[in-house]
Parts: sequence; structure tokens; C-alpha cells
Amino acid sequence: MGLVTWVGLGSLLGGAAAGFILYDQIAAEPVQVVAAPPPPPPPPAPEPVVIAPPVPTLQGDLAGAHALLTRATFSLALEAQGDRDLVSFQISKALGETLAIPDLSGENLTFQRAQMLQRGGAPVAQIAFLPESGAPVALYAKSGPGEERDLKFEEIGGVSVASWAQGNIFFMLAGDLPRQRLESLARSIESQIAAAEPVTQDTGMPEASLPAGSAEQGDAAAEAQTPEQTSAQTPEPTPPASATR
Repeated sequence: MGLVTWVGLGSLLGGAAAGFILYDQIAAEPVQVVAAPPPPPPPPAPEPVVIAPPVPTLQGDLAGAHALLTRATFSLALEAQGDRDLVSFQISKALGETLAIPDLSGENLTFQRAQMLQRGGAPVAQIAFLPESGAPVALYAKSGPGEERDLKFEEIGGVSVASWAQGNIFFMLAGDLPRQRLESLARSIESQIAAAEPVTQDTGMPEASLPAGSAEQGDAAAEAQTPEQTSAQTPEPTPPASATR
């Protein structure tokens, strides 16, 4: 072998030895592994939203009842419905408050009938009227303590309503009417109720429906006398002086 050969072989062996030494050093050193951060926890599931049902209101209940009325509802009228004073008396007795059925003929509404409903065990009067054409209009009345309140207008379930309180009675007028027409009717009813003059005499008729002066007429009728009683109480005429001579 030549010198060059030995030199090349020595270089090769030296390089191999250096490689083994470097490998041992790398293997002996711990390899630092950088771990990836853990994924964030999933967000908590949203709590179920509990939507409480709307609290029922008197206006809502009455508007729902009104929506069931049609013109056919009044196709068979009860005989007693023709006597408005009698119906007023029956309503007043049921409510425990004096109430006369308002006269809305000037508003082109004709009284048809009245009936008693109930809400929560308390009586509610329904007084129905019919226009010359179109859907019925109804006045609802419920007795109960409360201060007098101004007119309040709403639309509930497609029904226009006006509600207010007078004295110890809550009123609600319902119908398929524009606001201006509904307000005109409500004002007319309000003024008639305010103008009603209750009487203290127990006549068996609705107190508020009795016209002023009816008590005096009743007293006069009670004191009417027969012709015999009248002639018996009439003093004998005094004969002229010439007849006694």
C-alpha cells in the first residue's frame, strides 16, 4: 500500500470514530419535546330559556269571549230580552251594583240581548248591540272595588276594546270598530251611566232606569181614590138663603 492509501484509510477511520462519539453525545442528552397546549374546554351548554306564559288579564279574557260572537248568535232572541228595564234589573241583581242598559239608538246600535258570564267565579255582564250592518258590539261590566279610571284603548286578538271604571264597576266596550267610532260609543255610555239617578224606593225595577219623578207618580197613583170615596169626602153644597125661607 502506498502512503496515500494509508492516509485515506486513517481519515476514514477517524471520521467514523468522530461520528460514533457525536452520536453517543446526542443520544445521551435528553430531547426536549414541546407539548402542544391542551384545547380549551367546550363552552357550557346554554341554560334552557323558560318563557312564562302571559298572565291572563280581564281585557284579554273578555276580548277572547267577544271573538266568538257573530250575527247568528242573535238569531234566536229570548222573550225577556225585549224588556230592557227587566234585563237591567236582572243584571243589577247579578252584579250587586245598579246598572241600566245604555240607550245607543242615537249611535245606530240596537240592543239585542244580555247574558251573564263569569271570570274567576265573579259575574260579568255581557250586553250586546247590533249595528245596521257589520259585526256586533258588546259592553262588558264587572263589579269590583277600584278607583275611577280614564278610557284606555287597546287591540287584543284583533278586537278593538275601550276599558274604564266608574264607581264600583269596571266596563269594557269591544267591537270591530275604528278608534274614533269606539271612543264615541264609550263616551256616550260613560255619560249615560254618570247621569243615571238611583232612587231609594224599592219598586222592584232597576233603580237607575227609573226616570226622575217616577216616585212622585207612584205616590199619586197609590193615593188615587174611587169616585164613591171622592163624593163621600166632598162637602154638601150650602143651599141658597131663598130656599130656606
